[in-house]
Amino acid sequence: MKDLPASFDWRDHNVVTAVKNQGMCGSCWAFAATEALESAAAIASNSDPVILAPQQLVDCTPNPDKCGGTGGCEGATFELAYDYLAGMDGQALESEYRYHQKDMQCKDSSATFKAAVSMTGYTNVDSNNQTAVMDALVNGGPLGIVVDAGGWGMYWSGVFDSCSYSENIDLDHGVLLVGYGEENGKKFWIVRNSWGGSWGREGYIYLARDDTA
Repeated sequence: MKDLPASFDWRDHNVVTAVKNQGMCGSCWAFAATEALESAAAIASNSDPVILAPQQLVDCTPNPDKCGGTGGCEGATFELAYDYLAGMDGQALESEYRYHQKDMQCKDSSATFKAAVSMTGYTNVDSNNQTAVMDALVNGGPLGIVVDAGGWGMYWSGVFDSCSYSENIDLDHGVLLVGYGEENGKKFWIVRNSWGGSWGREGYIYLARDDTA
């Protein structure tokens, strides 16, 4: 494992696309999965990131066992999205498969668009292992993560530190981890949300990063 820097932010490396807005559809999982793939492709190709289509994942990702929800706008998981993409040609550009904030009929990729980015698989990072997460983030790329976003509604600035470790944590929202750092003595994770750029810190939330719980 390489020595990890004191702070790191993938936004400084031109591999993170502009913040998106999922609207009234419960498609956070599709957005975070899409955003991670956008960045991974940019890192792998050493080129500017392309804007991919979360609607394709909403429409086409199978979820027979109802993992993370019942599918589409009612929820799914990153793993299901990546399993689907690995078995297909890949993911379309947003310009060719527009987002509609609702479930639509799945398009046949071979008939309606050319996949812009393809993938063969993915790796899950060890749970509850801060060093492993930081290492995967710095040396791999932005990571899709699942969080408890119950208290995020009124977040606008600073470091969010209102997570209670004495209560049950309901992991209910998929987002993208892009970096970490420290501000005014508070360590934090830099997390990209999919609630538009006017929310939080230009679409991001800085979550308190605790060494112990």
